[in-house]
Amino acid sequence: NKRRFDVLINSNLSPLFGGASTQQQRQALIDTMNSDHFVSKSATTYFPVPTLDLFNANFSVRNYWRGPVCINMNWIRLEGACQHNFDAQAAKLIDAIVRLVDTSGG
Repeated sequence: NKRRFDVLINSNLSPLFGGASTQQQRQALIDTMNSDHFVSKSATTYFPVPTLDLFNANFSVRNYWRGPVCINMNWIRLEGACQHNFDAQAAKLIDAIVRLVDTSGG
């Protein structure tokens, strides 16, 4: 079965890390990461970047692989943002990681 699944998940953003993407591709990844698909309007209680697109029918705030943030993946995105001088995005991720640990323990 060679059926394609068009689903936005947090690992789709991983090419930001490392040197495998062009500047144009990296900007598109940053734009996607900052889109409504991955940023909740309730940014004070929500931690980016969820594991699954917020608009996906399978998104769940309780199911680890279908919603809530994966802090390890955020670290990968943070490193990518730093490597490629996306300073504003890096600052957002640092804030989110610190708030997550402060709020949820660690």
